Amino acid sequence: MTDVDVLKSRLGEIDKRLAEIEAIEQAEEKRKPAFFLYDSVSYRLQELRSERRDLWALRRVTDDALRTATENTDPRRKELLDYLERERRENLTEQIARLEKAGDYRQARIWRMELVKARETVEREYVR
Repeated sequence: MTDVDVLKSRLGEIDKRLAEIEAIEQAEEKRKPAFFLYDSVSYRLQELRSERRDLWALRRVTDDALRTATENTDPRRKELLDYLERERRENLTEQIARLEKAGDYRQARIWRMELVKARETVEREYVR
């Protein structure tokens, strides 16, 4: 996978997570009783809004990097990175599920941000 592909993949992951956050927020808005005069926000929603801000910042940085990225292709390198990325994503997803089940939404948000950068992390740790 080239640098351009990694950045495009990251943009896709960011957009997917932003859509998930939007859906969760809309569902929470529908569940909120109409008699609240103020915005009572749960801890989970606070963390989701914080994650959304971080994701938008990361998206802007990724867009800028995509404009200056170069192509590099090697099929064996791509196979190795695909396998390692898949393994890392599985581990991170399991960790996030455990944290959310325990009610630790802040740590889950931090690990979800790592999930967005999984490919980049694998490349940095194992190949370069």
